[in-house]
Amino acid sequence: MTINILIVEDEKLFRESLIRRLQLFHDLEVTATAENGIEAQLLMEKKKFDLILCDIRMPGMDGLVFLEQIRKDYGQLPVVFISGYADFDYARRALQLQASDFLTKPLNDEQLKQTIERMKALIVKQEEDSQHAAKTTAAKPESVSFVELTQAWIMQHLKESSLDKLADYTRMHPAAFSRKFKQEAGVSFIQFLTQVRLEEAKRLLSDPFIKIYEVAEAVGYLDTRHFTEVFKKYEGKAPNEYRMLKVGEASDGSC
Repeated sequence: MTINILIVEDEKLFRESLIRRLQLFHDLEVTATAENGIEAQLLMEKKKFDLILCDIRMPGMDGLVFLEQIRKDYGQLPVVFISGYADFDYARRALQLQASDFLTKPLNDEQLKQTIERMKALIVKQEEDSQHAAKTTAAKPESVSFVELTQAWIMQHLKESSLDKLADYTRMHPAAFSRKFKQEAGVSFIQFLTQVRLEEAKRLLSDPFIKIYEVAEAVGYLDTRHFTEVFKKYEGKAPNEYRMLKVGEASDGSC
């Protein structure tokens, strides 16, 4: 099993050094890098990663906010923080958000090796648990399809919708839920959730009295800049530009 790694680090020299160090390990591949959390989130919508190595203080999106959004959208995806700040408050918050480990710069080769070995063991165990859960989940006749059931729950709980909550609702292991959802819906859970979030965001943006950050929060984004970048990527314009266009169309229609 090859473990696909995403490195999120704004310092170019350290990022390149980390890539060289990781090339010494077997069964690992750095398949993408990002300079900040927002860029990383956009990459994660297109590609599956098994492990994320992430700086904690970055421009664009704080590493802790990034981790919180990951826990919301991707469940227990392993995330290791690598930071130049041996800050107790940051480490404590990272543990509260279930960071897989917390390393400080400059990196110690032995500590990095131990962490990587632990992460490999964790990822293998998660995959085994997922396969076991998929085999032991009883198939039940459904009057409503699995995808329809999931969609209905998301529409009623969009702000707090998360992979873990949907898995719990359907009484499935999160990884087994993700696999089943993609098989039946034809898109990944996060791609589907993003589509629903954006449709609701467009509806809310038609009301000029709802602030942009309130729209972001209402549809499940923890960071307004992240919401703006996702919206621009899919809709071709920023939320405020979309709003002005819709408000203008409404004004023209009322004349």
